[in-house]
Amino acid sequence: MANQKIEVQLNRLPLRDFPYNISSVLSQISTEVLQDEDKNILEEMQWISEAANLYTSTPIIEDDYERRFDKYIDQFLEPQIIYYEQELTLTDNAFLKYRYADILLDYQGKFCKSLTLNRYQIYTILLPNLIEFAESYLPDLQHSDIDEPYQSYLCIIARGVEVSLLFRNASFTAKLTELLSRRLSELKKYDTDLRWALETSQLIREIYRSKLIDSEELIQEQICLSLLEEASETFREQNKHLLQRLFLNELIEWLKLTDPTKKKIKDMQLLVGASFEEEAVEQQGRLEKHKLVEANFLEQALHHYKKIGESEKVKELKVKIRDCYLDSKDLLEENTFSWRIPDESLEQIQQNNALLKKLELEQLLEILKMDDILIPDIDALERQTVSKKKTLSDFLGRSSMIVQGRKVFEETNDEDLYQFKLNQAYSLNLSLVLHYYMFHIFNIAIEKGLTADVFIATFEKWPLLYENNAKIIRTGISRFFEKDYISCLHILVPQLEACVRNLFAQAGYPTTTIKKGNTQHEETFTSFLENPKVIESFGKHYYKYLTFVTVEQTGLNLRNNIAHGLIDSEACNEATCMMVLHLFLSLTRHVLSPQDNE
Repeated sequence: MANQKIEVQLNRLPLRDFPYNISSVLSQISTEVLQDEDKNILEEMQWISEAANLYTSTPIIEDDYERRFDKYIDQFLEPQIIYYEQELTLTDNAFLKYRYADILLDYQGKFCKSLTLNRYQIYTILLPNLIEFAESYLPDLQHSDIDEPYQSYLCIIARGVEVSLLFRNASFTAKLTELLSRRLSELKKYDTDLRWALETSQLIREIYRSKLIDSEELIQEQICLSLLEEASETFREQNKHLLQRLFLNELIEWLKLTDPTKKKIKDMQLLVGASFEEEAVEQQGRLEKHKLVEANFLEQALHHYKKIGESEKVKELKVKIRDCYLDSKDLLEENTFSWRIPDESLEQIQQNNALLKKLELEQLLEILKMDDILIPDIDALERQTVSKKKTLSDFLGRSSMIVQGRKVFEETNDEDLYQFKLNQAYSLNLSLVLHYYMFHIFNIAIEKGLTADVFIATFEKWPLLYENNAKIIRTGISRFFEKDYISCLHILVPQLEACVRNLFAQAGYPTTTIKKGNTQHEETFTSFLENPKVIESFGKHYYKYLTFVTVEQTGLNLRNNIAHGLIDSEACNEATCMMVLHLFLSLTRHVLSPQDNE
């Protein structure tokens, strides 16, 4: 080592105390250095401390493994990198040799060319010291009741397996296999250690898969299979279903390599599905069971059965999940909240409403048709949603929406979360517009003589209205003025869809798809509205308004809920009907010609 004082002090530490107690030793040396005014070794101690305290990722075992160390090490300067290389031959400390070689093997910075050793030479120094350091953990593994020794040991051995397979070194791989085999033998003796058979098996399986060692020499295959089966059954009996599934999935991965008939794989896959179903009942030992928790595990079971092609189980679980959500209706009450409108805004609203009372009926109908204040500004809402910071609830769980016993939305990524929050904001904004503007305009218009006949006459001025649709629409509008809101919606929502389709059909846009036998079928309304030409023709504001009310799962979704008989009677109310009537009037702003389709 470059400084004998550091070498002596560090070698007093037992190898098993690295790297955890290295900082206290260096701190003591630092105090002595400052007293002696010997500052030449302070930088060296800093480099040792940095190397010892680096966080190490675990290859093969960690699903998101990318590299051994954080890219922070790529910022090490040339003197530090050269120091680590020199110490590979100067120090006798197995941990430091292992750690310096590990860093140099993973280093991707700009001073790689400053190294005199190549990667294979570094590897040959890394492996024997890695094994020596790993063996220092063995006494602690037999009787330890804490996780740390197992985690550290497996992290070291996993790195050894990774680089041995990378450099195709059979002798070092055999030595690592021997260490892993020893762990398997010990695990069969101590039931408390059974959980750690999983990672040990993963490493042996990676060696087996590499074919670097003759499969006849790798007798651990059968030991792994029997131990995995034993562990999965033990954890099932203990109601530790997550661990059971982890071991079953590891067993499946082994069977993919060793069972050419694949017969047993299906049995194991069915056990994984059954484990989700059992956990739906057990609910991790909760005294008070909840139907929402049950639904969550059943959904995971359904997803698994769907993946392995068990269609009958999928059908069975769909029914169970729906029943769980229906039984949880009391728990799924709508969130209620209050907001305060600033006094100056309320005053402005009151002034506007006072002005509305002075207008003629024709003017009020023109406002309903043309005033943009009645349609939420989607651009402003998008900006607001983007600017909002994530809340604690965003990190603790996924947002979802359940309607009539069906989960119609579940967040899977940041884009889903953004769209969900955007629609929440849109819904609130639409409620404000409805309460403070649209209701007042409609009520004032009714006071001034608005009837079904007057409204129908106004709408029928739209040149693109088909007579057949007009007859049905007249009935729907009449039902609104008779306060029969259920009939009103069930008549008008399908007619709104028809009018939108007709608008584009008359301009030469296709509204159908070709099916088997060259038969034409109407394209689904959701798919039709996704056509870029539709979005462009309507503009963002009306387009969002139309889709939110008619087809969006996290919106009102009136079209689909009515078509499939899923709408709640409570949703068939005056406010919802007013929005549909307003959509009809706003639609008359749009008149397309065949030239628009060119």
